[in-house]
Amino acid sequence: MIGFQLFLLINIVHNSYQVSKRATPLLPNHYQQTTPVGQFPPNAFGLYDMHGNVWEWCADTWHGNYYGAPRDGSVWTKNGNDNRYPMRGGSWSDLLDSCRSAFRLNDSRRGYDSSLGFRVVCGAGRTL
Repeated sequence: MIGFQLFLLINIVHNSYQVSKRATPLLPNHYQQTTPVGQFPPNAFGLYDMHGNVWEWCADTWHGNYYGAPRDGSVWTKNGNDNRYPMRGGSWSDLLDSCRSAFRLNDSRRGYDSSLGFRVVCGAGRTL
């Protein structure tokens, strides 16, 4: 139910913005929708759109903390909540505090919204 309530809150906030899908006068770097890759400059590592475009689903199952997490970067499904999955990075409809890799939420993968997604990764020198 929390995910659904969050969805309603986001839509209420979203509907209070201007009808235009362009940047708002008060938030010149804020768009009211997802944006194509490269719309904004890359971060210090040369990566584009790492935060704030869509919440990105993670392959792990949800764990309340990182005690017992694999240290080799492998997917962590053991002893997790099989019905909940982490999301990271914030979305276009979130406040700045949520738009960072360390901030995470969880939800059922049955949920959908224009603020949820995943990342397609290309090797160096390749584009879609």
